[in-house]
Amino acid sequence: MFTLNLPEKILVKLSKDPDEVSLEEEVGQKDNSNLIDRLNSLKDKFGPLFLSEIRDKDVLEVGCGEGRDTISLACYGSPKSVTGMDIREKCIFKANLLSMEYSQLGKASFVCSDGSSMPFANQAFDIIFTKDCMEHFPDPDAVMREMIRVLKIDGKIFITFGPPWFHPYGSHCDYFLNVPWANLLFSERTVMSVRGRFRGDGAKKYSEVDGGLNKMTVRKFKKLIKRSDLKVTSLKIKGVKNLGVLTKIPILNELFSSEISCVLEK
Repeated sequence: MFTLNLPEKILVKLSKDPDEVSLEEEVGQKDNSNLIDRLNSLKDKFGPLFLSEIRDKDVLEVGCGEGRDTISLACYGSPKSVTGMDIREKCIFKANLLSMEYSQLGKASFVCSDGSSMPFANQAFDIIFTKDCMEHFPDPDAVMREMIRVLKIDGKIFITFGPPWFHPYGSHCDYFLNVPWANLLFSERTVMSVRGRFRGDGAKKYSEVDGGLNKMTVRKFKKLIKRSDLKVTSLKIKGVKNLGVLTKIPILNELFSSEISCVLEK
């Protein structure tokens, strides 16, 4: 039984019926997409030349989830090797099972790490990529430093993620909320209290949900890549519902940016 204050009562009215919402975690849900679809998605995210970039290269995916992108590259991308890394042990376990299913245990390997201290030697990889994870890393600065450390000279880092924090559903709560910008209209305590009707993990903060949320904004990300001192060879910001023009206007760019992609070179 929940005892609700007024903001919580309002938010409950703006929420879906708990009986209609799946109890699966919002991060790392079961993904039934095939490997060719995943490969095409990577080309869409990083550009048509991405596959030629990884050919015969040592590749690292940071935040690999259950490993489908990593394994799709091992099967069809022709890298020298590809390693997937994720903070969640349950995802790494499933990734290894999937790797065996596709007979890629040798070419695709997986390790469990939060990214702030990677178990790799300096300059171990030619290409590093991370997809839909930058807003989840507990310490994105530490992850960036580690990616730079394990990246070879002249190597490249491909990053894409979204939605950023001030997107209409940047709080990743749209699976139970019918209201946009809930993280701006309601306190963290209120949102997380109502979230407790849909999830039983006891999370009290956005950072405590499965996968975590670090409140990554467009501005914070731009500062992050500037601090890296890497060469920015590409930076693209996609607008909500193709409202790309709004991504060029200060303040509005935070509210109406849906996806950020960039390529960095060492």
